[in-house]
Amino acid sequence: AEGGQGNVPPPGTAVRMKREVDANREARKILTELVAENPETEAYQITLAQNYRDEIRISRFLRDPTQGEKAIAEAIKILQNLKRKNPDSLLIQYQLAETLGTPVTGRPIEYQRLNEALDICDRLIQSQPNIPEYRALRGSLLVRQAAMRFGNGRKDEAEKILLEALEYQKSLADQFP
Repeated sequence: AEGGQGNVPPPGTAVRMKREVDANREARKILTELVAENPETEAYQITLAQNYRDEIRISRFLRDPTQGEKAIAEAIKILQNLKRKNPDSLLIQYQLAETLGTPVTGRPIEYQRLNEALDICDRLIQSQPNIPEYRALRGSLLVRQAAMRFGNGRKDEAEKILLEALEYQKSLADQFP
């Protein structure tokens, strides 16, 4: 950009992001206390995992990939522990798939996480084919997978996956108008 500004966000954006960072940290403090006081309440743990997932988006904005990696590791750990305790919970599986599919830095481990997220999504859809959120998540995960392939120069694969995602989203829209 001109004037040496580079990728510096507008001042209002920086102020909003600082407020969001502060709010996220305060929420995490409260949620951590709630989880400690009520370790069997899954809702608190799921919300804490979501809080860590929010931290990933914030870390991308702040260009802090290390914090993003730490945040996703914590979110995954919480959800995997919950899944071990309650392997039949569709909500926990959905949250885990959504978290595993969250982009962080584009490192190779994200391919593995994304594939695991798609596998979970496929099982969710197989068990509950009429829940549109499961199918919508699968469509979004396919788009992410296509973007990753494209970013690594695998354009033909990316195009094939993107076409699959578009067909998937179209069928979802047709079935759930």
